[in-house]
Amino acid sequence: MLGEFDEAASLIDRGLALEPASRDVHFQSARLRMKRGETAAAAKEGETALKLRPGDATDGQIRFLLVQAYRALGQDADAARHAAAIREADKK
Repeated sequence: MLGEFDEAASLIDRGLALEPASRDVHFQSARLRMKRGETAAAAKEGETALKLRPGDATDGQIRFLLVQAYRALGQDADAARHAAAIREADKK
């Protein structure tokens, strides 16, 4: 399993080097970091992804990951902020 994460990390790092402004690559990086238990790094990548031009990863997907990351970090206010944004978007 660790080998698979290492291979994925290598591919994502290459993607970030080639397209540093790619929302989707930053989102995939955040997902991988969550799976590896690198929660703070996952939150940072998620926040970066959210600021970038839309791609395949939706705001809702990114915010859901951020809710999970911030809850794991004990940053309840940040988790609540993203959860509220998800609820607000669902109303539209």
